[in-house]
Amino acid sequence: MRTGQNFTAFLWGAPFIGSIGRSIYDISIIWLILDITNSEKLTGLIAMTTYLPAIFFGLFAGAIVDMYSKTRVMAFAQIMQAIAVIGIPIFLLFDIKVAWIIMILACFHNGFSLPFVPAFNSYLPTQVEKERLLEANSIANIAWQSAVFIGPIVAAYFLTMIPVEYLFYITVICYLITALLSINAPREKQKKENENLKLILNKTYQGLVYLFNDKTLLFIIILTVLSNLFVMGPAIVGIPILVKIGLGGTASNFAICEAVVGLGMLLGTGFVYKFGNR
Repeated sequence: MRTGQNFTAFLWGAPFIGSIGRSIYDISIIWLILDITNSEKLTGLIAMTTYLPAIFFGLFAGAIVDMYSKTRVMAFAQIMQAIAVIGIPIFLLFDIKVAWIIMILACFHNGFSLPFVPAFNSYLPTQVEKERLLEANSIANIAWQSAVFIGPIVAAYFLTMIPVEYLFYITVICYLITALLSINAPREKQKKENENLKLILNKTYQGLVYLFNDKTLLFIIILTVLSNLFVMGPAIVGIPILVKIGLGGTASNFAICEAVVGLGMLLGTGFVYKFGNR
């Protein structure tokens, strides 16, 4: 495994700081939409719409990432997310509280978030020996899962002092730091490929063929879809509605609830690492 300062900072910092920003963003955006619309149905509809980029463009993210430097892709993704997020408090600064504008910015944010994970996962094997790849992935996963727990706690603390719209600035700072760590990480040796739509479509098709031929992987994908449909999806929208409308709670109360959810995910990850082989 590489031990240079830049790579070590990237391996720990990029997933941790980036996920802190994402956790704070997820709390802020759903609460803001609920605050603007004050409608359970509209909140659910808008929240669903913001994930449409993942449905339409997620299939092609891996093929696109293969064509470019992974570190540059990660930095570009974080910078574009920061640009999308900074638009939200700017509109609110001018008292423009229009749900569809927030929805469009959220769509752009989620769309530009797609390349980061495949770029990160395909970058590690270029820097880490095969026998130490599991160790590197474990470090990254610990950083990611810790951030899911710590991010909402940070949000809850700040929400006792500042309005929810100011949290978006913290998210932007986290994204820009992650971009800086990514661009300064050691550059991988890149195989130059032609940039064309036909190649992207062909690679995406090959990936789908591989997926449908691997029954175990296909089963895992189906389980993931069902989990998001019946467990995570309702929870993402249901928790803030319950806290705000059902219980009359504050954004800080919601952030604490999300921290507890993050703690459960962290404990679940630890359980899988311990007993997953059984």
